[in-house]
Amino acid sequence: MKGYTGSVAFSHCGSKVAVSSPRGGALQIFDSRSGDLLRHIRFADASGLAPLDRGFLVSTGEGGMYSSEAGHEVSMPRLDRNWDNHLVSI
Repeated sequence: MKGYTGSVAFSHCGSKVAVSSPRGGALQIFDSRSGDLLRHIRFADASGLAPLDRGFLVSTGEGGMYSSEAGHEVSMPRLDRNWDNHLVSI
């Protein structure tokens, strides 16, 4: 993680918490009750986080949008828009 957190988000049910680190090129998902690390995903420039029905939506500083649902980054369809590293679930 290289001492830097980009974002933190809880799953909809509250059982998991995701932490991104653009500097560390990683996304980590923890059990929110025990604090156990469930997954460490190498993820270049992982920045913004928001909960999905399953997994998390992850944005990058370059404007990419990805899903963590499969346990690794899965690119979302690219729109004719750019996103920054801040996400809010609405």
